[in-house]
Amino acid sequence: MVFKEFYRTLENGEKDKNYYVNESVGLAAGLLINAIRDSGYHSLTYTPVSMNFLKDIFARPEGESPVMILAVGKKDDRYSLPAIERKSIDGIAEFYSQRIPRRRGV
Repeated sequence: MVFKEFYRTLENGEKDKNYYVNESVGLAAGLLINAIRDSGYHSLTYTPVSMNFLKDIFARPEGESPVMILAVGKKDDRYSLPAIERKSIDGIAEFYSQRIPRRRGV
């Protein structure tokens, strides 16, 4: 489980706020996923629509919110992905080329 901590409650009851939480968690999750891959494991991220049930299951404090479930494991060598042919770029996109006249004084 990956949780983000917006704040923590100190012993005196005050809230100690964290800044740039979403950015920090995003970077940390990306680094974790790369470390998992570099260790020879595979991972799958899962973000259910409502994840607040995870706070109860894992008894997380009030200032935390779940971000994602990260499943980690070794791949099954008996399984192989189906050979899928990619569409060409021309098959999914149209390209237009038009020269836009420059305005004077710009």
